[in-house]
Amino acid sequence: MIKNIVTIEAGQNVLQAAELMGEKGVSSLPVVSKGKLVGIVTEKDMVIRVVARGLNGKKILVEEIMSYPVVITSPEIQLEEATKLMLSKGVRMLPVVEDGHVIGILSLTDVAKAYPEVYATLKKLVDEIIIDKKTTDFYIA
Repeated sequence: MIKNIVTIEAGQNVLQAAELMGEKGVSSLPVVSKGKLVGIVTEKDMVIRVVARGLNGKKILVEEIMSYPVVITSPEIQLEEATKLMLSKGVRMLPVVEDGHVIGILSLTDVAKAYPEVYATLKKLVDEIIIDKKTTDFYIA
């Protein structure tokens, strides 16, 4: 789980979010309002909802393009359950929330890198059990 979380305020514009992502080397940002998680904005959100439509990222607010509601978990969840949750909901990032505040993010990439034996389980779940590959925007190779 990544603990040094970079967030963005819902009222900031998409260009600011893209610059922050580039500066921090991340592909998504939890979106907060008054310190509480309200959504998540990803590179995909920006490409599909702003760039592909020819819109100006300076004039579009993050809250207008963010994905919500956000699939979240608590710090007490077991890794296997968190992984199943991500796969069943079709998300790659799972914010870990405590008292409404993001305290970490778990990603499928983190799981695969940290636990190679879990990788095999992820692949099996994707291939056989949970994911409908026609509607999923990510795959485990």
